[in-house]
Amino acid sequence: MNKILVSFSIIVLLSSHSFGAVWYVDKDNVSSVEDGTTWATAYTTIQPAIDVAFTDGGGEVWVA
Repeated sequence: MNKILVSFSIIVLLSSHSFGAVWYVDKDNVSSVEDGTTWATAYTTIQPAIDVAFTDGGGEVWVA
C-alpha cells in the first residue's frame, strides 16, 4: 500500500509541474503595468511573453 501511495504522490508532483502558466498579450493594453499575468496587465508585444514562458519552464501565450 505504501508503494502505491508513494508512486501516486510522485506522479501527481511531476504532472502538476508540467502545467505551465498562461501569459497574456494584448496590443491594446493601456495599463501602466505589463507583467502578462492577466488580460488587464497583458504584454503589448509577444516576445516578452515568449521569453518569460521560456524562463518559467513553459506555459501558454494567449494573444488577443
